[in-house]
Amino acid sequence: MASLQAWSLRNLLAVVGAVFCIILSSVSHQLKAQPAPSIVAQVDRCSAAGKEPNDIPVAGSGRVALIISNQDYPVEVGRLEATHSDGETVCRALVALGFSVRHIKDANLDTFQREIQGYKHRLSRLEGIPGERASFFYFSGHGAAAEDGGANYLIPVAATIRRRAELVVQGVNLDELIKQIQETARQFQVISNFVVIDACRNPAFAAGSRSAARGFTPVAEQSGVMIAFSTAPGRTAVDANFYSKALARELQVPNRDAFLAFREVRRAVLNATNGHQFPWTHDGLINEFIFLKDANAPIKQAASAPNPRPILIEDDKPVLVDCDVCPRLRRIDPPPPASGSKDPLIRSFALGMNEVTFEDWQACVDDRGCGGTTPWDSGFGRGKHPVINVSRTDVQLYLDWLSKRSGQLYPYRLPTEAEWDYAARDGKPVELINNADAKTLCTFAHASPSVVAGAAACSEHPARGTLEVGRLKPNPVGLFDMAGNVWEWAETCFSDHSTPKSTGDPCDRVLRGGSWHSGIDELKIAARKRAPVALSGRTIGFRVARDVD
Repeated sequence: MASLQAWSLRNLLAVVGAVFCIILSSVSHQLKAQPAPSIVAQVDRCSAAGKEPNDIPVAGSGRVALIISNQDYPVEVGRLEATHSDGETVCRALVALGFSVRHIKDANLDTFQREIQGYKHRLSRLEGIPGERASFFYFSGHGAAAEDGGANYLIPVAATIRRRAELVVQGVNLDELIKQIQETARQFQVISNFVVIDACRNPAFAAGSRSAARGFTPVAEQSGVMIAFSTAPGRTAVDANFYSKALARELQVPNRDAFLAFREVRRAVLNATNGHQFPWTHDGLINEFIFLKDANAPIKQAASAPNPRPILIEDDKPVLVDCDVCPRLRRIDPPPPASGSKDPLIRSFALGMNEVTFEDWQACVDDRGCGGTTPWDSGFGRGKHPVINVSRTDVQLYLDWLSKRSGQLYPYRLPTEAEWDYAARDGKPVELINNADAKTLCTFAHASPSVVAGAAACSEHPARGTLEVGRLKPNPVGLFDMAGNVWEWAETCFSDHSTPKSTGDPCDRVLRGGSWHSGIDELKIAARKRAPVALSGRTIGFRVARDVD
């Protein structure tokens, strides 16, 4: 009987063991059959609705990111429309690249400061993780400098800033933020760090500031940190997705070094905004960093856009150059007139930085254009002196040739009077160029000796005749000789301020800007003269314009 009981017990244990193994095997199989969240699912989490903090971890990753996108600002600062979308766009790219991302929407000052401390803590936890370690901070929203040459600040939502001085109390000091990230990263051996600021969207309070500067002031480079701005120091960015979309796209190009990636972002944004927005980068990285490594893809060098438009930078402003003999242009972007205003709507346009010179005209003649003739220089000199003795009809010969030579979609033309006036004033209600007075005007305008008498800065001006273009200071837009040197043709009928029906319309046109022979009254921006289309003379020249996208 005892042996029978023992045998039954052994069989029972065997059966129980077998059942346990079957159950364990089934559970194990089910666990193995449940895949980890796919990268697609993780990326999709970036588009979560609402404003709750959005954490998207990537297991075992040595890459961390913090995204703060501020949009719902009070009226005093200026509401934005695109920043939440910016944050989601960058989030999707970073998650796809293996970053553990935390996305915060509409951070007030307390939240902003708390998230920065949390971000530094996450950096500290990267210590000891094998492989490369990297951090990425992205901010989309409002930002500005407290004063000319002063500290830069990111603006939290709920801030009620009306003057730049209030930035110190209500803003987040960007320069200190970058320094904190750099010091934390260095302490915990996070070698590659990125601080990307998609801001400077021209907050409303800037208009009331004593400082004429807009946007950020330049920042110092930090070792181990690449600092990128969506626009250049002192400039503003468009409240659109140009930068975030270019950034997300270029970071995901396989086997491209970070330096080249950000350079391609710059190229893409310049082209998308027709030169208006110039992304700025300070590269403090020590080692190469590739966001997406792919052994099966070729190593990417800087990609060349088809037929790229040459982009130059002068005085931190982009310059448009359409061909090798084309005048340099500045893009001008007038805002729409205020509600109820009688001011005309002026669409964005490009205007020549300088008056057209004899050198420019000679290129037309050498290419069998401009009727094959060069106007008389009245003994003042050729080369870079403004071309003179040209009628409205003569000017059209040059414009037609230049339009064909440039290959531009938009033909070259003369500026309208409204365009010329806006560009000369930079949209401000000033009487003289750059708000100068009679004593300082000579640094911007070449005019009659009686105007510049006693001004030491004007001692090199010739007593009679034109001056080579670009020798004096430009106006705030970056245009030279908008006062003095030569009167400039404007494509507006003098009598009724209407636009001529065609280039051959016989209505008398407008001349603007004064000349080397002008007194102070003619150098005022509002000064205008009547000119029949056949008129030419030693005080009359022109500068070119064209439409832009």
